[in-house]
Amino acid sequence: MKTVDFANYSDSGLLFVSMQNGIMSAAKTLGVNVQNYNNQASASTTLENAKIMAQGNPNLVLEYDPVADVGPRLGQTFASAGIKCIAVNIPFSGCPWFNQSDSALAKQMAQQMAKLMKQRNWTGGNTTVVIMDHPQDGPSVNTFVWQCYTDLAALVPGMSRVPLSKITASTTSIGSTGLQIDGGDT
Repeated sequence: MKTVDFANYSDSGLLFVSMQNGIMSAAKTLGVNVQNYNNQASASTTLENAKIMAQGNPNLVLEYDPVADVGPRLGQTFASAGIKCIAVNIPFSGCPWFNQSDSALAKQMAQQMAKLMKQRNWTGGNTTVVIMDHPQDGPSVNTFVWQCYTDLAALVPGMSRVPLSKITASTTSIGSTGLQIDGGDT
């Protein structure tokens, strides 16, 4: 029987639980044995889990790394053990990268938010949009929320239009209608 180790970002939060449930369901259908690991949104836990997985020698590791800077050590750990791996959401060397289309997701979210804002008569003149990023994850994760703001600003009258290239992890104010905060693991 094929074995897969799945190291999830965290075992809390709807996105992470849904992802884990989906993997477990697919594995059952395919007759694959899956061992789950909880990275607890922690770099040190992620590295400890990687060592444990390398010792278990699964056929494949699906790694949802919580911190962009940990990736190279994960790739080295799996390569040294001769284990194939897939980097989920955050790319790192040594493992192919699997990610949702952040651009498409941001656009869909902005469209839904714009509809709600229109229903409530919210505009750039009477509304401040607060977005939460997670700087330690790096741009591959945070570009989603940044693009969501820029897409929303194009749809809602009066919102400050700021080019995506001008919003970074250290940005706090986005024109006069946007604020960005570090949402951490939330």
